[in-house]
Amino acid sequence: MAALLMVIQVVTGLLLRFHYEPSPENAYNSILNLQKSLLFGKMLRNIHHWSARSRSRLSIKLS
Repeated sequence: MAALLMVIQVVTGLLLRFHYEPSPENAYNSILNLQKSLLFGKMLRNIHHWSARSRSRLSIKLS
């Protein structure tokens, strides 16, 4: 399960990378733009977010 979540993290992270600008001035606006203008952008970001949370909880549970 942890491996599957890691694969999901990598795939969604690579897709998000094309639309995210990691500068202090543009980071927030690039996320807003991703969520509003990209088809399924909000869903992509949520999948990335929730798979990271699930992977963290799974690693704590398995420890």
